[in-house]
Amino acid sequence: MPAPPYLYQVLSDREVFTTEEAIDALDQTPRHVRQQLDLMVERGFLDRVRPDLFALVPLDEREDPPPADPYLVASKLTEPYVVSYHSALEVHDVVDEALDATYIVTPAPFDALEHRGHRFVPVEAGEERVLDASREVFVKGQGVNVASREWTVVDCLARPDWAGGVGHVVEALGRFRYVRGSGLLKALGLLGEAHVYNRVGFLLDVYADQWTLGGEHREALMEGCSEEAVGFGTSMGEGRFVEAWNVWVPEDVLE
Repeated sequence: MPAPPYLYQVLSDREVFTTEEAIDALDQTPRHVRQQLDLMVERGFLDRVRPDLFALVPLDEREDPPPADPYLVASKLTEPYVVSYHSALEVHDVVDEALDATYIVTPAPFDALEHRGHRFVPVEAGEERVLDASREVFVKGQGVNVASREWTVVDCLARPDWAGGVGHVVEALGRFRYVRGSGLLKALGLLGEAHVYNRVGFLLDVYADQWTLGGEHREALMEGCSEEAVGFGTSMGEGRFVEAWNVWVPEDVLE
């Protein structure tokens, strides 16, 4: 097995990196670094995710490179950003399997990207929402901005289709041992969609034993709710009606 190039060794502590990060790591001209990157791609030491983004290939897998870590790729596609929806459930370790898509909320959307069968999906949103939702976690030693548990609850209830479906979402969110009422209310206020208050209220009752919120938080949720009936995974008039939160849910969803 040939020895890895010098640049590979210099960047071995980061699985995914940009061209600019490679230039910063070496005391060489940008043109020379770019030439080295191109050569390393040709020789199988690097996998090019997009023109300015690379993933180190394990030395024993150069013939058939594995997909790059999707959360590390997500961290390099735009700024500011936050990994959200089902992708946040994955990082929070409350689901057993990952989807073939990573959802990235950002005020600066990038062109949708697919790499080795995995999709990177931009979701445009305001900067205040993105910054409020973001919590840095470390994946393989590199920082990644992931939605807080409160924002993950709100996002997944707002768009369960981006989080594996209603049944999957309800079960996964129940693996959170706690949520903060103040965080939920701030996320709901920034999202600005009344019907999501109804869905959050329903789920709070489902998990009342573990999600203990103060009475003032429940009252604020009630005040924010849509006055019209809301569907959650079913059409109005079908499934089971939860009067307390004015929401229709599937018959088989957890109670």
